[in-house]
Amino acid sequence: NSILEPGCMDPGRLGSGGEAASLVQPHRLAFRMALAGLQPGEPWGFKDPRNGLAAEAWLKAFPEARVVHLLRDPVATIGTLPELYDRFVRLDARRPTRTRFWMDLWQAYVDGARRGMASAAAAVEIRFEDLCADPVGVLGEVCGALDLPAEVGPEILTEAPIQSGKTEVRDQVRAALDAADFLALAAFAGRYGY
Repeated sequence: NSILEPGCMDPGRLGSGGEAASLVQPHRLAFRMALAGLQPGEPWGFKDPRNGLAAEAWLKAFPEARVVHLLRDPVATIGTLPELYDRFVRLDARRPTRTRFWMDLWQAYVDGARRGMASAAAAVEIRFEDLCADPVGVLGEVCGALDLPAEVGPEILTEAPIQSGKTEVRDQVRAALDAADFLALAAFAGRYGY
């Protein structure tokens, strides 16, 4: 993704050509993957929010790819970003605060992922909070949607279910933001059902 979308943390650079599917040459990508230790025919996958921006390029290289889009409450997402990510923040008239910058980037990732899902051989969108509340059920839905063997059972999960912490994170974000930014963020999240 760093090769496909070098401006991935800067919404001002989105659309500058880095995410164009035409930039991917499948044979060169296969070579780079082989260097990373992946063998032909071996199943693999990875989670990277930048996949939303690079989805069309990945699907050009791997037209039979199955896509799982994990959606998370944007308030919680912004609330869990480490401070070191702030070096990517670029403020301007449209994004005058850190919060507005991250809202814009979150939306670009989600919209890009959804566009990519529309052309995927199989795709499913799940919510992080649902996965935390019912990991076995949601993973079963993912297997069904992607036509994968349903090998998900409670015995596969070796740790206690993860808590999404949505309320706690929202309270922390509310305390850290000025009222205008929090209201804008809450309204934005509401457009996505949060």
